[in-house]
Amino acid sequence: MVAQPLLVQDFESWHELGVSPMQVTFTYSIPEMDGSTAPVILGALQDGKVETVQERLDRLAILSKKWMRLRATPNRDKRVALVVYDYPPGLGKKATAALLDVPTTLLRILERLKKEGYDVGTLPESPEKLFEMLDRATDYQIMQNRPDAIRVSREQYNELTTYHERERIEERWQVFPGEIASVGSDEVFLGGLRLGNIYIGVQPRLGVQGDPMRLIFDKANTPHHQYISFYRWISREFDAHALVHVGMHGSVEWMPGLQTGLTGECWPDALLGEVPHFYIYPVNNPSESTIAKRRGLATMVSHVVPPLARAGLYKELPALKDLLADYRERNQAQGEDVEQVQEAIMTKAELLNLTDDCPRRPDEPFSDFVSRLYIYIVELENRLISNSLHVFGEAGPLESQIITITETIKNRGENGRSLPYIFIDTSGKNGHYGSYEEISSLSRKGDEAAIQLREWAENACREFVKQTMFDRKNPMQVFEAVTGGGRMSEEDKPFIQRIIREGTMMIQALSDNSSEMNSLVKVLEGGYIPSGPGGDLVRDGMNVLPSGRNIHSIDPWRIPSETAFKRGTLIADGLIAKHVAENDGQYPETIAEVIWGLDTIKTKGEAVAVVIRLMGAEPAYDAFGKISHYNLTPLDKLGRPRVDVLMQLSPIFRDAFGILMDQLDRLVKDAAKADEPHEMNFIKKHVDEALADGMDFEAATSRQFTQAPGSYGTYVDDMIEDSAWENEGDLDDLFIRRNSSAYGGGRKGEKQSEILQKLLGSVDRVVHQVDSTEFGISDIDHYFSSSGSLQLAARRRNTKTSDIKLNYVESFTSDIKLDEADKSLRVEYRSKLLNPKWFEGMLKHGHSGAGEISNRVTYMLGWDAVTKSVDDWVYKKTAETYALDPEMRERLATLNPQAIKNIVGRMLEAHGRGMWKADQNMIEELQEIYADLEDRLEGMADDD
Repeated sequence: MVAQPLLVQDFESWHELGVSPMQVTFTYSIPEMDGSTAPVILGALQDGKVETVQERLDRLAILSKKWMRLRATPNRDKRVALVVYDYPPGLGKKATAALLDVPTTLLRILERLKKEGYDVGTLPESPEKLFEMLDRATDYQIMQNRPDAIRVSREQYNELTTYHERERIEERWQVFPGEIASVGSDEVFLGGLRLGNIYIGVQPRLGVQGDPMRLIFDKANTPHHQYISFYRWISREFDAHALVHVGMHGSVEWMPGLQTGLTGECWPDALLGEVPHFYIYPVNNPSESTIAKRRGLATMVSHVVPPLARAGLYKELPALKDLLADYRERNQAQGEDVEQVQEAIMTKAELLNLTDDCPRRPDEPFSDFVSRLYIYIVELENRLISNSLHVFGEAGPLESQIITITETIKNRGENGRSLPYIFIDTSGKNGHYGSYEEISSLSRKGDEAAIQLREWAENACREFVKQTMFDRKNPMQVFEAVTGGGRMSEEDKPFIQRIIREGTMMIQALSDNSSEMNSLVKVLEGGYIPSGPGGDLVRDGMNVLPSGRNIHSIDPWRIPSETAFKRGTLIADGLIAKHVAENDGQYPETIAEVIWGLDTIKTKGEAVAVVIRLMGAEPAYDAFGKISHYNLTPLDKLGRPRVDVLMQLSPIFRDAFGILMDQLDRLVKDAAKADEPHEMNFIKKHVDEALADGMDFEAATSRQFTQAPGSYGTYVDDMIEDSAWENEGDLDDLFIRRNSSAYGGGRKGEKQSEILQKLLGSVDRVVHQVDSTEFGISDIDHYFSSSGSLQLAARRRNTKTSDIKLNYVESFTSDIKLDEADKSLRVEYRSKLLNPKWFEGMLKHGHSGAGEISNRVTYMLGWDAVTKSVDDWVYKKTAETYALDPEMRERLATLNPQAIKNIVGRMLEAHGRGMWKADQNMIEELQEIYADLEDRLEGMADDD
């Protein structure tokens, strides 16, 4: 535990802003690298002297005492609370978490605790039975009046809370017990499953579902009566020795309060500050885990992500691929039956709606169109997907990791030479290509030679990895066989030996994930577990392994890294070139970019590098190799105008990277002050225009926006999930209201909606990076609620054009891809939601997998709400795949009845809002199905 006062901040600054960026490094970042946990700020400066606060000393004393108790208590006597989630309720999300099979994980944890001597009562025989027991025990409708239900009375509530807390809560939620889970007028329902000394509970929802008013409340918001009762019951009535949140992620650490340096007035501290707190979290998300560590006082126990797979092809796609391959190989442009074959190709492509994804260009030779369509289908086939969920402490079949290891090894490079390029070069197949990146780029454009070369190189890499690292064959012999007789050069040998070592170590680490469960057992004994960096498996390889460690973030002084700046430069230059090509040679004046804390950590700052390059600058390093600021590149060297950048930051970036925000703000101001013409410096142009409108310099140079201090989330996703919106104006108004706080330099999150909206009116393009394969843009709601909503805001304010492109950059492999949102979504839906390989993989995980499918349908509606980019055929195919197929519908209804009800409900909602122009007969059938599902759910409740 690291507990210390703030040595360079006074009390006013602390209570207004939390811990300053400079002190974050020493108070959090560095100690976290050593495995510290439960940080408590003890005081600050008062009249030049350090003064402590009794309330914070009391918090430290309580935590220290509880940690010592945990360490001293025999396992048989320990009480452990396991908390899962159900947000929003009623959609089949109970006991689900990102990338994790929660019911199976819970049972495996209970089985291990039993072996360690814990009293776990009588365990159910299967994860399904455990979920059934938990579902019933936490069902308010069924259990509220049962004598064995866990409830909190008014008298207990008054003992569990202070007068001041009740006063704050009642101002928002009225008097106890309120409207949420109340039992009569004197009790509130908690529910939960007791198994010996183990309690499994479902975290209460945040507020009243469907109540748009709760989305307006920010720092003034409070937990409701049931919410605070839940956590206080765990810490005081159940008297837990330890609290474990199972999976990513809950809501308690995101509750209102200071960003860092929490006090007793901050709700996460008030709710979580009485019990040693542990959090099971995926290793690929160090940014959000940082919130749980710093605001939730949690020790993280990381788990690996599911292995990667190729999407493959299904239904009519394989036949079309064969037809295209046959056309290319026989060069049928000169054949006798050319018109018939071309008509067959076009008919099949239109039947599969592929002419939306890859339309034929005006005057394009048919052979060129065939090449482009062929490579598009190949990319669909080879698309990396995650089609399973992880079970904590377990490892999948070793062969399932071949793709993950291959992609990791392909990502490595030295002196501009990567493994695929070495194969191409050594085999003698390379003609005039300078890099594998060039080959990949040209192949996507339909270059026939590049297509063939890329396919050969991909197969060569996979075969080399399989034979050398999995089958342990002689690398020299495998290299010779793969390259057709080529010999490994002395210059390449050390690099290839290094990547073989890394791949072999990864295989060993991924073949045994027992460190996850061992670490959980150790922390439940009050023990120390090692720290380790979190990150992306493909990018970072062994750096993030083994799992089971207390994950931490990175050094903000070294962002962007040299590699990140090189890749960011390629992305920025590609964005500008794309815009110029699509707009008759005109440069973009403003590009809006979303910058997340997560992708900043994973990529070591690629998105930040994009901003720097767009503005025409480069990092300046001090004598210690740290970045001190960003220097403007002279215009004659830059060779183009400086592009203005509107940055929408995630609140995690705001909390973790204050130093970066200050450096970026200095760059904006340097550009605004530069003696350069407006036509070559759009930053200066826009600042001067704002100054002419009466704004001061600080307002005019504001470029970094997100939520107010201590607030988290755009809430657009909540409004979508709650169906609490009438039109896109509601979504836009909420987005602007939530995201108009300015940061960087001397700004402290002041509202600057005027300059924000002025900048939005100049936005020509929106860009967002996709940082990993585990989460595509259709997999989580954060993408449509941030970059999708940002595009909506720009589209509604831009007076020059309504065609504001939204680009997604995929740079998680050795290749960099830049696509429009509508194309990216089609690829996502084809490779996942509509792909039997994906949904059958999910259904193997029962209730959790069905919930994942249901989530994707909700997010699809969210995408259409903010971007209007979901095609009618996607809705139709989704309905046919899940709702209108009786066998599939029954499977889903058996596994997770609320999930299939949500799927059908979202289909009907899309039609009702005019987003999906569906056949009326199909709608009537869906309405009948929905009514039947409602009846079944009500019948299940009545039976209990």
